[in-house]
Amino acid sequence: MNRSDEDLLRAARRDAGAFAVLYDRHAPALARWLERRSNPDAAQELLAETFAQAWIARRRYRPGRGPVRAWLFGIAQHLLFGYYRRLDVEDRARRRLGVSLEPYVVEDADERLDAAALGPELSRALDALPSATREAVLLRVVEQLGYAEIAARLGCSGQAARLKVSRGLRALRREHRGDPIFPTTEGELS
Repeated sequence: MNRSDEDLLRAARRDAGAFAVLYDRHAPALARWLERRSNPDAAQELLAETFAQAWIARRRYRPGRGPVRAWLFGIAQHLLFGYYRRLDVEDRARRRLGVSLEPYVVEDADERLDAAALGPELSRALDALPSATREAVLLRVVEQLGYAEIAARLGCSGQAARLKVSRGLRALRREHRGDPIFPTTEGELS
């Protein structure tokens, strides 16, 4: 018997197997859609998170608001927007700390030398931060972890992890006010 998506989602309230059928039915299309809008690794993470969110919200789905497929794609789109917002924040943080992901070019040699000269000073400034704040900054900027993973490693909430990173970057920027690596434009930590 070929059950409708709505029947499967309703049954998934009591039967995880029904949700598995729904996953098998929609995961391939969602994965392709996410890969076209991100990269293969991010797409797999976003796909997993989409179905995790759908599982959590399965009791709140209302058929009158649209088909299950559209609901799943809406969850995925929301997560994709969050992914790009995080990338933007991470990029700004890397620029503030002088971490470049671009290949070295001769024209940037002076800036790289200036950033390298800040190494010992930056190390001292990092050492002056409280240990949890320092670790949060390094996990976010150097290891490029998401706030959920930082929170898990530090044993705190996601909001607390965000605050630790924000406070740490703000303290580093205050320590290096005037350096081009630590711009002071408003709103850069949002």
